[in-house]
Amino acid sequence: IDKLIPEVRTHFKGMIWITSAADYDSGDPHFPTTGLNPTFGPHWKNLSFAAADSVSFTLSPSCDFHHVERYLKIQFDNIREILQRDNIRWIDMGGHSLTARRFYGPTFHKSCNDDLDEKRLEIHRLIRTYIDDLPMKSYTLPIPEPPRNWTKQDEGYSPTESDAGKGDWGLLSLDENEVPEDVREFWMDYARANMRD
Repeated sequence: IDKLIPEVRTHFKGMIWITSAADYDSGDPHFPTTGLNPTFGPHWKNLSFAAADSVSFTLSPSCDFHHVERYLKIQFDNIREILQRDNIRWIDMGGHSLTARRFYGPTFHKSCNDDLDEKRLEIHRLIRTYIDDLPMKSYTLPIPEPPRNWTKQDEGYSPTESDAGKGDWGLLSLDENEVPEDVREFWMDYARANMRD
């Protein structure tokens, strides 16, 4: 990245924003997602973002609250280290959309507890606590989408479970990915609290 960005700047005058989807977890037998990709691990924090204008970090919590607690601590410990080391501004990860049902519970992995309905808001509170604890504020504000009833009549067809033979129907399903009202309002309160007068 340090070699690529200076070359890009000779051709491009805009802001260079890098998205990091790194998973800094090196693996745990009780943590289902860590075995899905052998490249996961703390070595990703060694990647320098100092030459960029901004970086965003993608979070992918899954399974259940116990696993999310472990995952978020590992992710944010490494994110904090990168921000302090590279002195770079960062962009919020969009915390309001990170608890899609298809990534939680026993249908995701047999070892996962079925506690999403009970713990969803607590997961978002935990994410917000970590965001607030970072050494610098996000360059953007995580304003959630409007209530679904504002747009539902104009949405058209949305995939359902009957489309499972065509691929990951849940990824594009508006019903599956609808943000619950309590989560939407939680992030809207956060946005209101961080807006300038």
